[in-house]
Amino acid sequence: EFDQMWASQWVSLPDADHRRLRKLVSPAFSPRYADSIRDAAQATVELALTDVDQNGLIDICHLTRDIPSLILARYIGVPVESLDDFNALGQSVIASFDTKATPDIEGATRGIALIKQLMAEKRQQPDDSFLSTLVNHVEDGERITEMEAVALLASLFAAGVDTSSGVLNVVIYSLAKHEGWSAWLAQHPERALDVIAESLRWRVATHRGHTRFAKEDVEINGYIVRKGEMVQLMNHITGLDEITFVDAHEFNPARENLKKYGIFGEGAHYCLGHALAKLITETNNYKTHLAQFS
Repeated sequence: EFDQMWASQWVSLPDADHRRLRKLVSPAFSPRYADSIRDAAQATVELALTDVDQNGLIDICHLTRDIPSLILARYIGVPVESLDDFNALGQSVIASFDTKATPDIEGATRGIALIKQLMAEKRQQPDDSFLSTLVNHVEDGERITEMEAVALLASLFAAGVDTSSGVLNVVIYSLAKHEGWSAWLAQHPERALDVIAESLRWRVATHRGHTRFAKEDVEINGYIVRKGEMVQLMNHITGLDEITFVDAHEFNPARENLKKYGIFGEGAHYCLGHALAKLITETNNYKTHLAQFS
């Protein structure tokens, strides 16, 4: 089943199927679903902080993995007692991109089985929830298939936890490295997204870039990329453009043009889960405690 799920991953699908699925699932990613669990997300942060606080010391890496996982579980409707299997599924998806990693196939298989069970319950008893909307929404006579939904949720758990954890680590690191900005954030909590954007612009969470293959010969600044050659698009470099961002190597969340740094992508590939990502990284208690950590 893991192989079947992997074959249905969006990264493996032709463009036409990608567009079809995005159209089908977009209603499930409405910002209102993220807003509906905002209070629960804040409570999750408080509880996680209490659990990991040992004699005044906090394991940041542990914290920044646990909180996104717990909030995603609440968003999807995953029982807390089954969280380990969902984490195993998400980590197995990530491990599939790493030849040195060993996916937990048994745990991932249990995660897939539980996703199928939860979806079956929502199809029999639909309600106004993210998962119910995902599996029951009909567009032009079509709805998402069971395995397509499983693949999407597995990717959400994989990328959602991994990316959010990386972002939070970068934000905390950025604040710790630059004296004074923690106090500024405490005084301007409404600028939390600016702190996140500037942290990612100044020190992006990943430098691997996006792999693409040239469909035909193309010339870029005098260099010829031959048909079939692999290129990696290092999008984060745009954040260091001195023409757009004055003193680009300086950390300054008070910049007025941070919207020009598209942290959620653009166009057809704009992040579907942007509202959920904002919830995880912008939760009010994070605004308070990020300042304390630095």
